[in-house]
Amino acid sequence: MEDDLKKLLQKNLEYNKEILKRVEKLEKHILWQRIFAILKLVIILVPIVIAIIYALPFFKSTLQSYQQIMQGLQGLTGNTTSSEILNNLLTK
Repeated sequence: MEDDLKKLLQKNLEYNKEILKRVEKLEKHILWQRIFAILKLVIILVPIVIAIIYALPFFKSTLQSYQQIMQGLQGLTGNTTSSEILNNLLTK
């Protein structure tokens, strides 16, 4: 009976060692997955942030030019809206 118990314990120990090896491999795999997920996020977000930083001055100057044009058109036509101005331009 004791021999059977020792054999069972020995098998159990071997199985546990094998399970431990597999768990360690899985942990390494999960670690690399997390690293690449963060890297992928950085690769996507960094160009977007840089584009926003460089594009803001361009959009500000474009908006100022648009506002100047609209103020000039309103000065020429009185107190009309932009849709009325466009309608006047298209009918002429």
